[in-house]
Amino acid sequence: MDVWGEPRVTAEAELIAALFQALDRLGVPHPDVRVRVSSRALLEDTLRAGVLRERPEAFPALCVAIDKLDKIGRDAVIELLTDASGLVRLPRADAASVVDWLALRDLEEATRQAPAGSRGGEELRELFELLACYGVADRVVFDASVVRGLAYYTGIVFEAFDTAGELRAICGGGRYDHLLETLGGSPLPAVGFGFGDAVILELLAARQLLPELRREIDAFVFCFGDAERAAAVALAAQLRAEGQSVELALGGMRLKRALAEADRSGARCAYLVGPDEVARGVAVVRDLVSGEQRERRLSAAKGDATGGERT
Repeated sequence: MDVWGEPRVTAEAELIAALFQALDRLGVPHPDVRVRVSSRALLEDTLRAGVLRERPEAFPALCVAIDKLDKIGRDAVIELLTDASGLVRLPRADAASVVDWLALRDLEEATRQAPAGSRGGEELRELFELLACYGVADRVVFDASVVRGLAYYTGIVFEAFDTAGELRAICGGGRYDHLLETLGGSPLPAVGFGFGDAVILELLAARQLLPELRREIDAFVFCFGDAERAAAVALAAQLRAEGQSVELALGGMRLKRALAEADRSGARCAYLVGPDEVARGVAVVRDLVSGEQRERRLSAAKGDATGGERT
């Protein structure tokens, strides 16, 4: 889900509110998911005024490394940041200070450590004010460790997690104002996020929120062999023209197997077109709910069904 052409934080607030509305409609309890937000701009301003003062070009590579914090831990991230053959190559004390900053959960403290004039902190304050208007501010927290590994993010970034800590990120995204321009288009501000469908399924399954899904169609049409194929196809076409949902068996079937397939499909009725039925110009219609059986007339011309039925 994306918003294009809106440079203000109202876009981020709208998207986060939409995310929570989607979770609410899926039945996920409010306490079970939290969105963690931070700002690439706040992080970049802080680091370029500090440990990256002499090497600001190392910022994208640094983001890739620190985005692994949750997966590999503090010590391993420090090793990445200090690796002499890597792209960042920080002194160990500086690398440790970066990881310490990522541990901040207080927005005001993070803002105090940023240089004067940094826009990241102010944007995050405005975001929380807007989220309060949406009624979801209590479901969002500041977390400086949220950086998103992709280089194109430019401002606020966010990720949603289950509060039990059992799953990977449910979704993630942020602002990417220069992406379209980078790809050769005109400058256009943008912000968006994507869901992890597999994680959503895991979340719903763990909370027993997945509905029992059953295919439901109106009719299952089958014939015994090639000699009745034209009549079966014509009958399926006629039923569909009447607005019914129809599954047509594409190969010949014996009765027992056909009725099992009809039941599997969730069909309300099974339509049998056998050699005796074609000879009499009818199809046998079995109601798979009540068990009642009737006949439907078939036209002699090209095997077309006329729509008439009789018991």
